[in-house]
Amino acid sequence: MRFLVGLISGAALMLLLAQILAVPDGRWRERTMALLDSAVTAGRQALSDAPADAVEPTVADATDEANPSADEEPQEDLAGVEEPASQPIPRPPDPFPLVSEEDTQSIVEQVFESPRRQPQAVTETRSQVVWVPFHSEMSANGFAQRLSAALDHRFDVERRGPGRYEVVFDYRDEPERDAVLSEAAQVTGLPL
Repeated sequence: MRFLVGLISGAALMLLLAQILAVPDGRWRERTMALLDSAVTAGRQALSDAPADAVEPTVADATDEANPSADEEPQEDLAGVEEPASQPIPRPPDPFPLVSEEDTQSIVEQVFESPRRQPQAVTETRSQVVWVPFHSEMSANGFAQRLSAALDHRFDVERRGPGRYEVVFDYRDEPERDAVLSEAAQVTGLPL
């Protein structure tokens, strides 16, 4: 319906402008008023010809419904009802609440007054090559995975140059190194 009214109004304005510009004698004001009256009459006629349920309320109708006249009594008392848009939206709790100055001071004291831990002795790990270098990374990875699964010890592949991949394992001390090498020799059947 709005489209139809807009279409008729636009067409009427275009015709009005076309006829205004076409008036040679300079009496364009009288001609414009006459054309505007005819356009308004045509618009009203189009609205009256439309079915009753298709007519949308106009702005004047909406303001009349919102503000009843003084002689009419309102049907409901809407003074206690707030509109949903005017109600405040509750804020979620702050995920990072502000810490008071006393709390900050106590945290600083705890951090700086706590006894420092002595670092534990770090055992140096070394790595051992298991087999001669492989020319293919895929072959070296396959060998390392099979040894890892069979011995329940981690074996890695390190690249030592182009076409040179070595299977290695880490150990902490000599007895551990000897134990892993002897187990690998038993599983593979190769002298390592």
